[in-house]
Parts: sequence; C-alpha cells; structure tokens
Amino acid sequence: MPLMASQFSINEALAILLPLLIAIDLVGLRRFLRNADWRILKLILLPAAFGMLLGYLFFSAITPKILSLSIGIFTLLFLIQSLVISRLNLKEAKPFPWLGRVMGGVSGFTSFIAHIGGPPITIYMLREKVSPMVYTSTLGIFFTVINFGKLVPYAYLDLLNFNQLATSILLLPLVPVDVYLGFYLAKRISAKWYYIIVHFSYWWLVLN
Repeated sequence: MPLMASQFSINEALAILLPLLIAIDLVGLRRFLRNADWRILKLILLPAAFGMLLGYLFFSAITPKILSLSIGIFTLLFLIQSLVISRLNLKEAKPFPWLGRVMGGVSGFTSFIAHIGGPPITIYMLREKVSPMVYTSTLGIFFTVINFGKLVPYAYLDLLNFNQLATSILLLPLVPVDVYLGFYLAKRISAKWYYIIVHFSYWWLVLN
C-alpha cells in the first residue's frame, strides 16, 4: 500500500489493490483451507470484523489528508514493531489468546483503511510458532474473509470504479505466479528462514 500510494491517490490505491488481494485469496484458497489452523481463526476473525467496522466509521469521518497521515503513522509503527520482534526470543514466547483478539481487531482496522493488516496479526502469529505452511494458510483464510468483507462498504464509500479495475486487470497475471511461488517456499524452506523472509518483506515495504 505505501508503494501504491506513492503513485496514486489513497482512494485509487485502495481500489486497485482490493481486486488483486481477492484474486490472491481465490488462487490459494484450496490450499489455505487444507492447511489453516482453525483454532487460531476462530479466535481472531470476530475481532477482525469489529476492527473493520471501526475502520469503516473512521474512513467515513476523516479527510484524505488525515488518511494519508494515518497510513504514514501506521507504517512507522510497523517499522518499530519489526525492530522489537527481531529482538524477542520467540522460542520462549507463550501464546496469549487475548493478544490474538487484540491483534485480530487491529488487523481488521488497518486492513480496511489501508490494506496493511499483515503486520499487526503477525505479532500474534509469530508467537504461535506454527509451521510456514500453516502460517501462510491461516493468514490466507483470515484475509480472504477480510477482503471479501470490504467489497460492500468499499462500494458504498465509492472506492470501486471501472478505471481502477482496468489497472487491476493489467496486474492480475502476476497473481498466480507469486502465490504458487509463496507456496513453494513455504513447503521447502526451514521455519527459521521463512520468518526471516517475512521480517525482511515488511522492512522492505515500510522503507519504500
């Protein structure tokens, strides 16, 4: 989202990315369903729905300038989060259900207003110490629900239109290639290197 927002208005970036995110969800859905941790999903999905509702109310009440400022603040906070997590000994970390609920709600909120729901829920998922495939699949189902849940409120907020859809369609062929590359990596690399790549990807997105 920060990269896309540097080339388009915030509203245009949101509109272009949503169909791509849904396409990613659909391409990987069968594998997501087979490998997801449903215990985690039951914990985080309802708070995420509440977070999306708050995101809708927030989006309806603010100006584009405040929205841009908010995305900048979120990006900075996620950079700080990445620094903190990189210094924690997650092998000794215990999973806390309340943390899953809180981060599920925060993820729903930030995903609705800026398509950057990944960093908050990662705080909880890393503590769960699941395998790379379970991590990928659980978040895949989580964001499938969230992204489909955005369609009606985005349409109501007039964020979806054919001009942005045309740009999304041009980018669409890259989706299956990247999804299957992600599955390939998740199945074949060690958990240690997988989570190093996860941290690096967030750093790269934030710094750009």
